[in-house]
Amino acid sequence: MKPSSGILTIDLSAIQENWRRLNRAVSSANVAAVIKADSYGLGAHRIGPLLAEEGCRSFFVATLYEGLAARKYLPASARVFVLGGSPAGTEDLFVTSNLIPVLFSVDAVRRWQSFVVARQITPACAIKIDTGMTRMGLSLAEFAELCGTPTFAINVQLIMSHLACAEDTEHPLNRLQLTRLASLQATAKKQWPQVEFSLSNSSGIFLGPEWHFDWVRPGAALYGINPTPGKSSPVVPVIRLALPVMQKRELTETATLGYGAEAKLSPPARVLAVAGGYADGLHRILGPRGEGWIGRERVPVIGRISMDITLFDASALTLEAFARVEEIEIINTEQDVNMLSARNTALGYEVLTSLGSRFQRRYLPPKSGEEVAS
Repeated sequence: MKPSSGILTIDLSAIQENWRRLNRAVSSANVAAVIKADSYGLGAHRIGPLLAEEGCRSFFVATLYEGLAARKYLPASARVFVLGGSPAGTEDLFVTSNLIPVLFSVDAVRRWQSFVVARQITPACAIKIDTGMTRMGLSLAEFAELCGTPTFAINVQLIMSHLACAEDTEHPLNRLQLTRLASLQATAKKQWPQVEFSLSNSSGIFLGPEWHFDWVRPGAALYGINPTPGKSSPVVPVIRLALPVMQKRELTETATLGYGAEAKLSPPARVLAVAGGYADGLHRILGPRGEGWIGRERVPVIGRISMDITLFDASALTLEAFARVEEIEIINTEQDVNMLSARNTALGYEVLTSLGSRFQRRYLPPKSGEEVAS
């Protein structure tokens, strides 16, 4: 049966390879995995267990609900850190579900402390420090004040921060954030001798060993997004996106195309309408810069991208090729996620997480080319 929506193919063996490459890049540190937002839209229920089999022992999600879901598909021995912390009233659920909250404010730390003292338990937690992003985290002064409080006693397993400019290797904030986080190590080790530190995201890994601390936390690089913009990517592509052709049209007279009648073609132009639009992550800003591929033949987007349909100018195809075409590839070896994000003036993260819910997801399993439907 001809599909009525796009097919997003996710190569698990490529994710496996990227995990191994990142491990080789940080031989002196451990590698965690960021699987928030359903592994950036690619299916955390498939990717999380794969990475656990590869040896990943720590995973990061954004919300409590993501953490609860992760507990269903990850091994019990895996540590699951919830970046959004423990909202008031959820502390018991964190403990019973074996989830680790990342505490990012003095109030959150105090509330967690009151909870564990009242229960006379020592569940694990993490603390996030703001070293220069000014987004979420305790200031250095707030952390120092807490550590100086005699009654401050919680089981902190990880102290972490987040780089703001890691993609720009020359940005001075990278060094400043490194220095600020490192300045806490002596004080923290006195309070919690076994505590570990983490600063680097995907791009931070490639700033150098100083930025690695005990743990690095890649997300984007696992999923094929180049963590070193402007340089050859150290990771391999992970996804392929193909959209089915819903209608073929050979123009017999001059016609305008799409909303606003902004585009016009004349005979002998040929037009393909495919299933997929801005509801599926093909952002309208692509417009005349968008393109797809039929084999090795490039076909440009024509007219405005709409919610469900995108039009392509297939006039360059021969009549025979036009008659045979059944799908247009949007993401492939000719145009990977990094190229598409550049055309889209977006981040690779945005491209992946906006791929929508209508695509049929097919997985290429590790070390095999056999396709498995989601």
